[in-house]
Order: sequence, then C-alpha cells, then structure tokens
Amino acid sequence: MAVAQRGPGGRAAVVDLEVSDWSDLDPNFTRVCSSATLQSDRRGFFLDLAEEVADEAGLGFVEEFGRLPDDARRLSACHAHPRVRDRVRAMLASVQPVYRDKAADVSAQRRLEGERVLRGSNARGALTALSQAVMRAPASGQEPLLALALWARSEALLQLRHFQPCLDDVQLSMRSGLPEDKRLDAFYRMGLCQHGLGDVKRAAASLQVAARLLDRVASAAERTAWTATIQQAMGALRVPREGKPSLPVQAPAGPAPPLAAGQHPQMPAASSLLRVSRSKAAGRQMVAAQPIRTGDTLVVEAPEAACLLPDKFGTHCLHCFGRLLAPVACATCSGVAFCGRACLSAAEPYHRHECRHLGLLLGSGMSVLCHLALRAVTQRGLAFLRGLRGHLPPESGPDAAPAPAPAALSDEQRRFLSVCALEAHEDRRPARDFFHRCIMALFLLRILQDSGFFPEASSVEGDLNEDEILVGSILLRLLQILQFNAHEVYETVILPRPAPKVGEAPQEPRSKFRSARVVYIGVAVYPTVALFNHDCYPAVTRHFRGKDIVVTATRPLAEGDVVAENYGPIFTKRTLAQRRRTLNSRYWFHCSCAACAEDWPLMEQLAEDDFKFRCPAAGCEQTMRAPRAQDAVGQARCPRCGRDVDLDAVRGRLQAARAGFDAALDAMERDEPKAALPWLCRFLDDMHALTRPPVRSVHLAQEALRTCLADAGNLLLHLGDIEAGNE
Repeated sequence: MAVAQRGPGGRAAVVDLEVSDWSDLDPNFTRVCSSATLQSDRRGFFLDLAEEVADEAGLGFVEEFGRLPDDARRLSACHAHPRVRDRVRAMLASVQPVYRDKAADVSAQRRLEGERVLRGSNARGALTALSQAVMRAPASGQEPLLALALWARSEALLQLRHFQPCLDDVQLSMRSGLPEDKRLDAFYRMGLCQHGLGDVKRAAASLQVAARLLDRVASAAERTAWTATIQQAMGALRVPREGKPSLPVQAPAGPAPPLAAGQHPQMPAASSLLRVSRSKAAGRQMVAAQPIRTGDTLVVEAPEAACLLPDKFGTHCLHCFGRLLAPVACATCSGVAFCGRACLSAAEPYHRHECRHLGLLLGSGMSVLCHLALRAVTQRGLAFLRGLRGHLPPESGPDAAPAPAPAALSDEQRRFLSVCALEAHEDRRPARDFFHRCIMALFLLRILQDSGFFPEASSVEGDLNEDEILVGSILLRLLQILQFNAHEVYETVILPRPAPKVGEAPQEPRSKFRSARVVYIGVAVYPTVALFNHDCYPAVTRHFRGKDIVVTATRPLAEGDVVAENYGPIFTKRTLAQRRRTLNSRYWFHCSCAACAEDWPLMEQLAEDDFKFRCPAAGCEQTMRAPRAQDAVGQARCPRCGRDVDLDAVRGRLQAARAGFDAALDAMERDEPKAALPWLCRFLDDMHALTRPPVRSVHLAQEALRTCLADAGNLLLHLGDIEAGNE
C-alpha cells in the first residue's frame, strides 16, 4: 500500500510506505468493519450461523485452516473436514428457493385501483398502482392479467405524454395476450405514441391497421365514432407534434467525455497520462506519466460486476441502475424490476441463477459485496470460468501478479483476471475471518448448485466436483478482494425549490446545486480505478453515468506524482484520528499523506485568507504566508533563495485567480455547469501554481467541480424526498 506524500514545497511524490503494523488499531472496530463486508443487516442469520460452526470446529482447527496455502484447499477443508463437515452440510441442505412470487389477486386489485384513480384524472397517481399490477401479474393463467395491467398502464403513460414507455407497454400487452376487442384501440394508441415520438411513417402505418380493424366493431355508432377518431389522428400527422415532456430522470446527456491525451495502450479504460508504478513496499499505484491538468478525464470504465442496493430494488433498474418509470419484471419473481425489456433480456443470464433465491440471499443479511461476488460469477457462466483454469493468480504474497495469459484468452477473460489479481491481504487476514468467508463461499456455491448453474451438481452429502471447487475458489477470492476494491455508485438528487408560503413574496430563484444531494444506489468493481491509492487530499473525483465510472483530475499533477483518490475519509470533514481509525480498520493501512502528516485543519477551521504561497523564484520550493487584505503591501525576502518577493504582485495574482472562481459560482447560480467548468479548472490550476494546500477556496472549488461534473452523470430532478440514510 502506498499514499501520496509531499516533499518540500508541497509537490506530490511517490513514497513507499509499509502497510499498517496495527499498533494504533482498534481491534473491535476492525472486526466490526470486516464483518460488515459479509453481513450488513443485523437481522440476518449468516454471521450467527458462521460463528456457531467456528465454535464447533474449535480454535485449533480454525487456526490450522487459516494456514492453508490456497483457496481451493480452504474450500475443500471447510466442506469435507470431519470437524465441521456435518454442521456445514446441514446448513447447505437447508438452502431452498425463497423469493417474492407473482400474485394474481394482488395484480387484479392493483389494476382496478389504478383504473379508478385514472378515471379521476390523476394519471401520475394511477401509474404507481398500475406498475404494481404489472410487477405482480403472472405471465400465464386463466385471465391475461399481465396484458390487462400493461394496457391500463399504457393509458396513464399516454396521458402523461411518456410516449416511448406507453408504446412499449402497448406492444408488450399485445404479445402477452391482450383481448381481441382491444386490438383496434391498441393500434390507434401505437399511432399516437409514434406520432408523439416524431415517427410519422410508422404512426400512419399503425393508424391504417386500426382502420382495417373497423369491420370488427359490431356497433354502427361505435364504428362511426372510431372512423372519425382515426381520420382526425391521420390528419394530425401533417402537423408536427409538440415536444415531449421532461422526465423526472435526466439520463446522462451525450457520450462520455473523451480520455485526455488519448487511450492508454495497455489500459483501454485509462488515459495515456497515467501509468502504473510498482514497488515491493508500495505495490501497484497510479502515477502521472505526463503532466496532468485540472479537468482532464483520466478513466472512463464499465464495471466488471455491479449490484444494485436492495433498498433501491423498487426505484431503479436492476441491470442499468436507471430510475424506473414503467417497470417490467421477470416471468418468475416480483422482487426486482427492470426499466424495459432490453435490460430484462440483458440480465437474464445472471438473474435466472439469483431469482428464486433472492429472498434467501436478503434474509441471510449478507452484504452487497457478497452479492457482488455472486454476480461476478453468475453473469459470466461456467464455460467462461472453466477457461480461466490454470490462469488464476497464485497466492504468493500481498501483491501477487496474475499468471501470464496466453493469446487464447479473450479480452473479457483478461479483464476478469485483472480483478482476481487485485489486493486481497490474504497473508494478513485473521483465521476466523477467513473461515467465515469460506462458509459464505459455500453458501453462495450451494445457491448456484440449486439454481442449475452446474450441469452436474454434486449432492450435499457428496464431495465437491472439479467445477464446483473452481467456482467456489473464485467466490472465496472475490469475497476477499471486494472488501478493499469495490466502489459505491451514486446519483445526484436535486430537491425541489421550496414554494413561497401564502402571503410571502416570491423568493429569488435558487440554483439547483444548492439542494443537490448524493444518494448511493449500488456497488461495483472497476479494475482500473482499483489501482488508485488513497490520499486524504485526493487528486481526482469520480461520477457515474449509469454504472460506468468517470474519473477526473481535480488539481494539476507533475510527471511522476501519485494520482490518488479518496477512500471515504477526507481531511475537510474528518479529523486525523477519525481518518486513521477508519483507514486502519476498513482498509488495513496507516495513512501518512500530507494532510495526515501535517494534521491539516477541518474545512470549518480553515480561514479564507490564512494560507501559504509559493516563492515565485524558479526552482525554489519555499512557501510563505500569503498577504491578507489588511496587510500593508510591500516586499518580503524568501528565507531559502534570498529573492525579494513583491507582495503586491502576489496579491494581484491571487485576486485575478479569485475572479475566475467568482465567475464559476455565478454560472452555477444560473444553473450553467458547463459554463462554470472552465473557470473552475483554470482557478484550480492557477491556485496550485501560486499556493500550497490547504487553502479554503481551493477545496470549495474542488467540491464545486465535483458537483458540476456529476451534473452530466446520474441525475434525478425534483424528487420530493430522499432516504435520509443515503444523503
């Protein structure tokens, strides 16, 4: 493990630092942090069960187990050793499907409720009940409940002018058995949606089909009315339809930003401005291969695996993490939702192995990191994992490199191997923690056996076969790696501007950024981003576009400087003792970055005009206190190089830089983040050339930069309230 440490003058340098010797460790807090990466819900059963098995095995067996040299032998010992075999296998025998099934009566009740609300001209209120009807409707049965629920919801969506979701619902309802007497109306509704989407040619075709179905209408009066309605819709095709309404969810606009200086030849997700440095003490870390400027896009990376947080199952798509408007469900369960059939189809390879056991997974209390390990396996399949046999990284130390991969391996297999080669700290992991993770690996393996993942699964009473040992070993490896290398995925929520109270004068418009909140929605693993080490004063920020991560520089860096991110504890919000306690116990290293070594003050303790500027003499790394507004102008002599420094000129340069920051803030007040970004980047480049951190205005500008960048990512506008626990 390494961190960025500053030499004279504040330049970041590559410093090899030993991992924590745990002399200042809080053992209880460390145990709590580690246990939370296995079980995060106290109401779950897993850790109690694992503790019972460990107690029955005895301390001697657990310590012997911890000394086993590789995951395959750990897995086999835990499954077959006489001391624990019966207890472990009894636990595995209890694994059976537990999930939220379809419910015809609930679906019908919700549909009728939604139709009643819809008749009251409350389409938005009806949408919730009708979506519940869709989710709980069985795909087959005496009544076409799914088709009827989709049909009713399409009416609500049409009234709200959400044309594409309405069109999707109409088409899916027809494929799901919509009654024949509604087909004329269905093609008419399709025509309206296609017109609303600007597709006049398809709209005309749908309306023509509707016209051909007029002869199936028995009532002459009804046939006359339908004829007039269709003719009116055909005539309207000659007039451009007004624009679509704004959705409550703003999807990332346009393509992802291009990588600064082009793509790295060996790391496709990274900029060529980066390179990986390696040493015995520091391990691997990202450093600057060339000078980096504020605002440079350094990484754009899709996850190797990603999992939605369980409390977001009802609001976000399980596959793409997008906000739900008109959700659809798989044919079996109602526990998770998808934004459309495309995501439902894309998720099928992994969801079919998780679907019937989702209730059991959640009931165990296991953390989302355990689900992420399972997802990394289920989304690839057994054939893919068999191809990794012989290429998985050996466990020869804390920074073991993967075995050389021959050309026969696919790019996807190489990326998966890069995840398996991330830091796991297996040489420092307590034996009891190892044992608990092995029990979890067997639990997840049993779910795979029960879900048909293996063509030939062994019985609970039998020994594990070759494929099961391979997959179980990968699960156990991932359960170690993800503890230190997963990233939380977030979206930015913009709360509505408060309406003035009765009798009060209207308030001045407020920028949306004043009410912006970060809400965590999932967890993912990004092998390139995982190579960034920590600094309590990070050099980058990250935002998300769906599940993809974008990493951007927040300050300039020289060639060779460590390009560090932040693992959570940042100096502006957490004290030195708090940061070191968290980093020691959560990530197992002692931080000695500049903010820690010099014990920088919290943001609330930083004065606006109390900071140091750099001596302007070339090659001099001395810093001096910056002139304050009340100070008399004049000169000061650098104590290192002896040069006379014109303080009036220094103040002028600082004021000129500050003018750029003020311009950025003005742009943000106008809700113009794109206009603010160049000003912020210029200010941060200038201030890092002029001053040495910590500087209050610099850290405020970096937070403003993060907010403006996130505006181009996952963004939810005008949500009434959000979960307080995720703010």
